[in-house]
Amino acid sequence: MRLIDDVKVTLSKTILDDRFPQTGGQVEFEMHGSTQTTEVFLRAQVRIALAGMVAEQIATRNRSTGGSGSRGSDLDAVTGIAKRMVASYGFGRVPRLYVDVRRIDTYRPSRDVAADIDRILLEEWDNAKELLTKEWKTLLTIAAKLVVEGSLSLNLQDLGPDCGH
Repeated sequence: MRLIDDVKVTLSKTILDDRFPQTGGQVEFEMHGSTQTTEVFLRAQVRIALAGMVAEQIATRNRSTGGSGSRGSDLDAVTGIAKRMVASYGFGRVPRLYVDVRRIDTYRPSRDVAADIDRILLEEWDNAKELLTKEWKTLLTIAAKLVVEGSLSLNLQDLGPDCGH
C-alpha cells in the first residue's frame, strides 16, 4: 500500500532552530491510507522523519545535529511517535496501555517500555537506511536537481514501487 503519492521539497538559506539559524529545507507531503491510524502508518512517519539523518550518515559517514537537539526536530518527532506507539497505543511487545495519550508528554517510561521505543526507532532507522542505500543513485539525481532549482515536486509513482511506503 502506497502511503504517499506527491512530495514537495524546498531549500532555504536558513531555518530557525531554538538557538541559532542554520541551512536546511522543508518537505511537504500528505500521507493517506486507511481511516484508522495504523502501526504501518506510524512506522512510515518515523522512517520518513529519520530519512534525512540516515541520508546524511550514508553520504558523509557521519551525523550532525541538524535533525535533532530541540523540540520540534525530526528526532523529537520520531521519539514522540514511538513513545505514543508503545505507551498509549499498545504497539510494544506487550499490547498494554501505560499512559493516556493526552498525558504522554509527562510520562517517563520504564526500562522495558524504553526498550520497545528504542526497538521501533532502530528498526525504522535500518529500514530507511536499506531503502536509501538501494535508491542512492536516484536520490543523488533528485538532490542535484533540488540544489539547482531550489524546490521541486515529485510524484513518487514515477520513482518506483518502493517509494512512498
